[in-house]
Amino acid sequence: MNTVGRFLLIALYFGVFGFCAFAFLATYEPTTGNMLPWRVLYGGAGCGALFGIARIVRKMVPSK
Repeated sequence: MNTVGRFLLIALYFGVFGFCAFAFLATYEPTTGNMLPWRVLYGGAGCGALFGIARIVRKMVPSK
């Protein structure tokens, strides 16, 4: 994958992470329903996006 493609993929992952972080925090607002499944979903997707970013950046940095 070329450098431009990697940067576009990183930007997409940052967008997903930002959405998940905002939605995760929004699940702590007072509500009458059970929000635990949503917290797990948003937390897992956010961590997955961060893992994807780290994996791409790790491939971009030359090893010594």
